[in-house]
Amino acid sequence: MSYKWVVVIIFMLFTLFHNIDKNMIGYMTDLIMSDFKISHTEMGLVFTGALIISVVFQPLWGYLFDKYARNKLIALASLIWGFTTWLSILPRDFLSFLAARTSTGVDDLCYPGINSMLSDYFKPQERGKAYGIVSSAVFLGTLLGGIVALIVGRAMGWRTAYYLTGATGIVMALLIYLFVKEPFRGISEPEMEGLETISTYKLSLEKFRSGLKRKTVIFLWLQNFFGIFPWQILTFWMFKYLLDIRMFSESYATILMTTWIGIMFLGNILGGVIGDLLFKYWKKGRVAFCCIIAFLSGIIIYIAISASDPLCFIILACIASLLLPMAGPNVTATFYDVLEPEVRSVVPSIGGIFSNMGGAFAPLVAGVLADIYGLSFAIMVPSMVTWFICSIFFLLATLYVEKDMEALRRVMRERAMLERQKSKHEDSH
Repeated sequence: MSYKWVVVIIFMLFTLFHNIDKNMIGYMTDLIMSDFKISHTEMGLVFTGALIISVVFQPLWGYLFDKYARNKLIALASLIWGFTTWLSILPRDFLSFLAARTSTGVDDLCYPGINSMLSDYFKPQERGKAYGIVSSAVFLGTLLGGIVALIVGRAMGWRTAYYLTGATGIVMALLIYLFVKEPFRGISEPEMEGLETISTYKLSLEKFRSGLKRKTVIFLWLQNFFGIFPWQILTFWMFKYLLDIRMFSESYATILMTTWIGIMFLGNILGGVIGDLLFKYWKKGRVAFCCIIAFLSGIIIYIAISASDPLCFIILACIASLLLPMAGPNVTATFYDVLEPEVRSVVPSIGGIFSNMGGAFAPLVAGVLADIYGLSFAIMVPSMVTWFICSIFFLLATLYVEKDMEALRRVMRERAMLERQKSKHEDSH
């Protein structure tokens, strides 16, 4: 196994355990609500608080990742995850818990650093698979988060569950610090083939502005604003929906969630593989594929939630589980198909301020809608509408993505020429 795949495995483990920690709360919602005697709206505020903080810190992480060594910063993020999770188990009143739980959002959006590093380990036509494997751990983490929450959280208390996951964050910090090497930025671009080392191209205001002006980036940001919304709703409220609306037993609901998340895990990887294949033959392939997936996601979520027959609902939810995650790794790969290596963390992160606001308020909005119209409405309608909107922005992105990719290729060809001239000059001396 080559070293780059070792890095993928380490980042997959980080993503896995990080998401176990993040998503356990969805399976322990009733325990926490009962412990603090709070409403759906107050619980939605707990979810939203951490998400807002994560959005606030995202651009700072992006700037730091493009300025300094990414491997050490990712290790720091893992350390922060561990300690803030431990902090959240201490409070005994709701307001203190809200404040402590909100602090866990500091490290939540450190993933642009991971994605940026992977873009320097993998060539453009391979990135979809790498991103698909790493990001698939989000779904596996959600699945295992449910298992940990239901086994440890219910048997030993939700605080004990968070004590264990906080310890995992500290262990992962050490693993990343010791075993993940910082690659040269841009070394995997096709123009740099054959070069073992290249110059360090640093973040600059000019390059930052150039990245912000790429129309493909703008449309990806816009779709992210709406696209994150349904994911947050499904993550935080689906288990309670199965218990309260579908009237499934706790054990049966757990089996269903486990099955669906397992299918999502496969769908995420499959989406990355399909995206890489399409990219090889058609440069617009990844974005066009995302457009189709987003449109189908809106349809399937409406049909599934509307289904009155339990078996029909379960089958449709299985189909939805395969489709919904397929766009994810292709969106990530497309960002790095059009951005210079030295802005591949900060530009997506700055856009994340805008795009993640949709996700930040989603649990709270869904909680309010659930109190007014019921949980079925709160899950179905916002998810359907936002995915339809995403498909429109993906369609608009297909109009510009080839032009933006060629702009990046021109920059990399110029750099490759300078690097080879520099290499010849050094050899002659």
